[in-house]
Order: sequence, then C-alpha cells, then structure tokens
Amino acid sequence: MRKKTLSISKNRVCFSVLFFLSSLSLGHSGLGHAQTVQATDGQFRLSISDTAVGKQTQVDYQAAPWLHLGFAYNQDAQSYQYNASTEIVKAQNSLPNLVVGVKDFLDTADERSQFMQAGYSLGHSAVQLGWATGASLDGWFAKASHHFIKERVTVFANTTSYSDTYQARYHAADWQVGASWQVTPNLAFSVTHSAEQNLGFGVSITLDSKKRLNTQLHPNALGFSSEGASSSSFIKLSSAQANEDKRLAIQSLLSYISVNTSVAQITDKRLQLVVQQNRYSHWPDAVASAHSVLSARYATEFDDIEYVIEHQGHLLHRFLKPIAKSHKVNQAANYTQLTSARPTQLQPVTNDTLSWVNKNSLTQGPQFTIHLDNRLWLPQTPSQIDNTALSNESDATTVAMDGTAAATNTKMAYQLFASAEMDWALTRNWSVQASYQVDLADNFSKDTAGAQLGADGLIPVNSQLQERFMASDHRLASASVKFTDSHVTQLYSDVAHLHYQAEVGYLDMNHVGFSGELLYQPWLSRIAVGASFSHTCLREIDSTFELSDIQSTAALISGYWSLPIYNLDAAVHAGRFLAEDTGIRLELRRTFANGWQFGIWATDTQKRINGTKQHFSDKGLFLRIPLGSVTGSRIKTRFTSQIGDLNRNNGAMLSAQKGTLWWQHRDVRPSLFQ
Repeated sequence: MRKKTLSISKNRVCFSVLFFLSSLSLGHSGLGHAQTVQATDGQFRLSISDTAVGKQTQVDYQAAPWLHLGFAYNQDAQSYQYNASTEIVKAQNSLPNLVVGVKDFLDTADERSQFMQAGYSLGHSAVQLGWATGASLDGWFAKASHHFIKERVTVFANTTSYSDTYQARYHAADWQVGASWQVTPNLAFSVTHSAEQNLGFGVSITLDSKKRLNTQLHPNALGFSSEGASSSSFIKLSSAQANEDKRLAIQSLLSYISVNTSVAQITDKRLQLVVQQNRYSHWPDAVASAHSVLSARYATEFDDIEYVIEHQGHLLHRFLKPIAKSHKVNQAANYTQLTSARPTQLQPVTNDTLSWVNKNSLTQGPQFTIHLDNRLWLPQTPSQIDNTALSNESDATTVAMDGTAAATNTKMAYQLFASAEMDWALTRNWSVQASYQVDLADNFSKDTAGAQLGADGLIPVNSQLQERFMASDHRLASASVKFTDSHVTQLYSDVAHLHYQAEVGYLDMNHVGFSGELLYQPWLSRIAVGASFSHTCLREIDSTFELSDIQSTAALISGYWSLPIYNLDAAVHAGRFLAEDTGIRLELRRTFANGWQFGIWATDTQKRINGTKQHFSDKGLFLRIPLGSVTGSRIKTRFTSQIGDLNRNNGAMLSAQKGTLWWQHRDVRPSLFQ
C-alpha cells in the first residue's frame, strides 16, 4: 500500500484547478462511502481529494429534497461512476432517518453496490450505520462525527467493509479518521488518516443553485432625485413631448440598464413596450428595473405600462404593470412597492400584437455574450472497448485519423475554452449570429483522441472534435444568418403559439448547412410538440472555410413536458439524427429561477452498417450557470459544462448544447412572472 506525503506538485495543483472547472455537473455518493441525503435542495458540492484510493474528483447534487445524485472520477484508476440515493424516512423525534441508494448504478466502473443507511443526530454529534452489498461496498459501514461550532471544525471517524476485489484494486482502508475545517460557508478543507499510515487531503466547494442575487437597478443609479426629477443631463435632454422623440428617449433610457426595446407605442395614458434582454440571469429583474426607471421618469405621463416579452426573436407573453403615482419613487418603501408589484394578468400574444410589432420595430445594435465552456470526455468503459474491438474485427476499413487501426479511448480528456458570441438583429425577423472561440486549457493527446474517425461506423459528427481542437487553439465556431417568427392559432378555441426559425451558414464547429425548427406551444400548457430538419456538410478539420464531402440529413419530431414539481422538464426526440442513425434521445433538465440549468440525457439508436443492424447507446450530463447569478453582475456571461463520452456520434443533434426552442424559452416561462 502506497504512502502519502505532504508534498504537492505543480501538476497536481493544475489538475485540481482544471477539474474544479470540469466537474461542476453532478454529485456523488463517494467512491468509498455511502452518502446520506442531508444537503439543501439544489445544492452543488465539488470535492477534490488525494488519498490512498487515488486522486479523485467528486461532485454532489441535491436534485430534489429527497433525491441525491452523484458523479465521481478516479484519475489513478481511470474510472468513473454515477451514484444515487434517496431519503425514504425523515428523522423524527428519537427516530433516525433512513436512506437507500445505489453506487455506480450504470455499472460504468464495475463497482455497483446497493446500500441502506440510518442516521441520527444529537446536538452537534451524528452517527450513521449502514449495510451494503455489491462489487465495492460489501458489509457493514459506520461513521461518527462531532461539529465544533465556534472553531467551524468537524471531526469524524468511519469504518467500511469492502469486497475483496475492490480492496485489492484500490487498497481501500477499513478505517479512517479525519477533520474538516469550514473556512467559509462555501469552502472547506479536510485531512484524513487511515490504515497503513495513509495521509489524505481534500478540498470542497459548495454552491447554491437556487440562490438568486438581486440585480434590479435602483432609479438613483441614473441620477433620480427624491422628487423624481433627474440630475443627469442625459435625462434632461431626453424629455421631448413628441411621441416619436419620446419613443427614442425610452429606448435610450432602457439601454442604460441593459434592457432593449424594439417597439414602443404610446396610447393615451398607456405605454406599450416590447422588451428583450440578455444580461439579467433572472428575467423579472430586468422588467422590475425597467419599470422602476420608467416610473421614475414618466410617473405623471402614464398610468400603466404593458410589457411584451421577446426572447430569442420570439414574442412569448404580455402583461400590464401599473405605475406608482408617488413622485418620491426612490424612497425605500415606495421602491419596494413599485418593483414587487405583480402583473395584473398574464396574457398571450395575439396576431394583432405580432402585426403591430412587425410594422413598428426599431433598429438595434449587436448584443454580445461571453461564454465559458467546459467539456469532459469520459474514457470508454470495458463493455464499450469490447464492442469497439468487435466492430474493428468485422470492419477492416475502420481506421483512425493517421491511417492506423482505431484505438480505444481509455484516458479522460478535459477542455476549457472561452467564446465571444454576437447576435445582431438586422430587422425584426432577420439576424446575424457568430461565435469565435479561444482555448484556455486542455490535455488532448493521441491517447485521448484515440476513438476517432469512424470507429463506431457512424458519420463522425462528434468524433472529430478533439482533432479539431488540437489543430488550432482558436477558431471561428459559427457564423450564420437566422430567421425567426411566430404565429398565433386558436384551434378548438384554445390559444396556441407557433414559433419557428431557420438558420443557414456555419452552424457549429463541425457543420455547415441549413437547419429549421418548429415549436407548437399551447398557451400556459405544460405540453408542447416540435419538429426539426437539417441538411449539413462536415467542415474540414484544419481549415476554417473548406468543406469535406461528408453530408448528412436529420429529421426529428419532439415532445416536451413541463413537470408540475421542482421546475423539471422532460423532452423526447425521435427520428433520424445527425449521424443518420435512427432512434430516440431523452432529456431531463431542472431550470432554476436564477437561470441555473442542470440536465441529464440518454440516447438509444440503431443503424445498418455493412449489412448488419447495430445498436448504440449513450448518456451524459449538462450544467449551465449564468455567472451573474453568482457574482451579482449584469454583464452577460455564462458557464456550461458537459460530461459524457463526447466522441460518440450516436443520437447527436445540432442543438444538443444550446438547446431547442423549448429549452431556450424555459428562461422566460410564464410562472416566473405570475
């Protein structure tokens, strides 16, 4: 059994930092210990440790008050696993809680174990006792801990029973003692000592995905005095009474708080606005900021303001907000009353609204977004390696990029890159979109890019990604022209919105071509249906504009369901995917009010290759974090992370990352404004 020392190498520090960025996607139950469901709903916790078992990255996610999910990766063993546990009995009075769970429930590390655990707390002390059976945990395990509040230190001791095979593979210790120091509410350090004098270290970072920082803008930020007048020369110069000048003044005023208005109409004492924005992670904050500033400026001119919400080029819903008649709008009581006022009633967009908007749309400048993107390519599992070997035996033409036999991907790869994205609305319906990427860090090599071109017999719509990233550290990711519009129907006397869009150009890093999408969304319904079509050509790896002769056509129908619990949404896509394999793709995501979005996906497809029908399956994780929800800034930045065997081509969609129209509209769902 190997000994641990206190030395920390530079490579290990770099590894830890990069894995902090690449592992924010799902939680774990621990490689060696079961985990009770004690975190708060929506909590993420990343843990990086170096112990006798090896260097490990583990992330907890409390998916629901009763459901704990997890992901864990062991760098030394090159294995990963998914874990889940649920609290079936809550602690009451003198009775303990009861948790059941499965470790490695997808069997990706050949370590599946089922466990049951009871826990009881008395003051600042806690005791847990459980039983497990399986390939890793096997037998009794127990843990005792005590928390010192003043010192913010927790001491603990545990003992665990493992299977003989697992213990021989990882040199897992039967017992362990340690302590953790909660430096801040979000940061903790730990040290452990286990059997055979092994010394381990760890750090954990906790984030609350439900926390929402208030990003509303107070009228004082634009120089409004206590009497409602403005001390800003800009506002004084923008007080023209002509309606046209007033519309331009309103547009300029709202642009100062990062809210755009494409249409402004004045009718008697009512102001009607079409508003859009991409800076606020919480959409109601944008409306509240706009309403407070407009009320401060035009309190005597309008009685109310009707807002029509526009998102990604589509008009979604409208509502009316009254203007507070107190001219001292910047005083605390009046400001709270003003910004917390709810719309009188949420209304659907009508065809008259669409016609009015199309006729009176104002021109706007380009909108920019800074995007940090992380991807974690998981190594192939033993079963995947076996299937690849069988495929290579049956198809002698399967080769890698250098002409040699296709290798298997047995090493985890990670990548972090930044991109600047532009969305420039030329007219009401037409826009130009572009994205340019710059690599920040990765560990790509021939080992990580082993399972490359055609190794699975499918069109390489994804498996060229690492080769493309290795060819250059910066690239034009996309450049396209996009058309968007909506229509309102009233089938069976029910109002429904029909949203559609078409895009042509360089659609993403791999594809050039055309794509179209249609979404049928009944008003306030939890169910929607959609369809999409694309015809694309693969881009050459080492050239920005050259195209290969590999083409593909995809056509899908989609169904969506907004579950009535925990803001969960489910989607199923069925049909022909980018690699021209047919089957289904399932997605489940949870979208929080602050813009966080966490999801899992799985695919099951098939395709006839060399006369033989072959089946393919895959799964992965997705996380999106608007950084403004963490920092409180209104600068539009976001972080996304994907974990999965991203080299695999089956079940691939052009919109798998940025989301279909349904996923795009979840940030502006009606429940946020009601």
